[in-house]
Amino acid sequence: MTDKAQKLEETYFSTMKLRNKKKHRRPAVEIDKSHSCPYDNCYKNYGSDVSLNLHIKIKHNGGNKTDREKFAVSLG
Repeated sequence: MTDKAQKLEETYFSTMKLRNKKKHRRPAVEIDKSHSCPYDNCYKNYGSDVSLNLHIKIKHNGGNKTDREKFAVSLG
């Protein structure tokens, strides 16, 4: 194998190693779940407004983000 081919192979494998590196995730107990669902009889709490908006969109057939924000303001 030539030096050029060997360097190319080493670069490829080092790149693949970086791509497959496992991402660090916080355990559930470390996440501050301060975003509560505004719907009646729904007691779900989320760690981000993105997660809360996705919950409302899927579980409560919520419209777009602006509609959800208006609804949250009208409740509280």
